[in-house]
Amino acid sequence: MSARRGLRTRVYDANMSMVENNYRAALERLEKSRRAPSLDREVKPRASPFVSRYDFNGADLDEELQVARSRASRVIHEKSTIDQRAEQFRSSSLAPAPVSSALALEGEFDDQVQATLDRIRASKNLLSQLQSDDALESYRSETRSKLSEQTARKLADKMAMVNSDEDDFVSTGMTARKALKYKYRKYLPRD
Repeated sequence: MSARRGLRTRVYDANMSMVENNYRAALERLEKSRRAPSLDREVKPRASPFVSRYDFNGADLDEELQVARSRASRVIHEKSTIDQRAEQFRSSSLAPAPVSSALALEGEFDDQVQATLDRIRASKNLLSQLQSDDALESYRSETRSKLSEQTARKLADKMAMVNSDEDDFVSTGMTARKALKYKYRKYLPRD
């Protein structure tokens, strides 16, 4: 490395000094806020909980047995979560309803089913109407195409008739359209 410090090192040093200053200030605040040790909080030696357990004194064993029995009987007679929920279920409206209200619910359900069936039938009718409208439109378009085809055939037949007379009009320089116009002028509206 070169003897000269680079830009990266200067930036690193500046950041490091900022962090150190902030860290020192935080430590000083913590030390000032710390309370002085009191005599009440002195650490007292605790007795081991296992010493009396292995004493094998009959009185201690009987006492522990009595405590265990009382805890067990309390747990047995205490209502569990399942018991509480079962009680709530019995007292709430979710409990099985009497027969008359069950019949009313069944009737209400039947009404809902009937309403749903009516909506389905209505949508099917609407769909069939739309399909029939599409069928009618396709029939109309087929009829139009047939009519235009028939018109084209008639026009072709007329043109064939005109073609036979075309020799007469070729000498005058008329086109087929002009010839048709000239031939059928009595059918055209007058301006």
